[in-house]
Amino acid sequence: YIDYQVSSTNTSQIIILSQIFVTEFTEDYYTYNFILTTVNDIEINNLEHLYKVVQKELKDSDHIKFEFKHVNRIFVLSCADIKKNQEIIIQENLGDIPDYQPSY
Repeated sequence: YIDYQVSSTNTSQIIILSQIFVTEFTEDYYTYNFILTTVNDIEINNLEHLYKVVQKELKDSDHIKFEFKHVNRIFVLSCADIKKNQEIIIQENLGDIPDYQPSY
């Protein structure tokens, strides 16, 4: 059981971006099931790793760059824009989330 728990954290997953939240700074981006490969040049292994990398980059970087497999597409988002508009992005795309607190 312990071995399984340890190995499960290193599980590789394919991350597919099937939709991007609509905002004034993402309106020119469109997706069609793109396979995510890197975020700020860090190879992404699974959803948990993606979450941790994005949270760290929101704290430490000026932008977040998403790169994809087999397509000539790169999405670059401003961390300042994300932070400034996070509540609006959540509200407009996910609705009201009681007691929501940013995690960065």
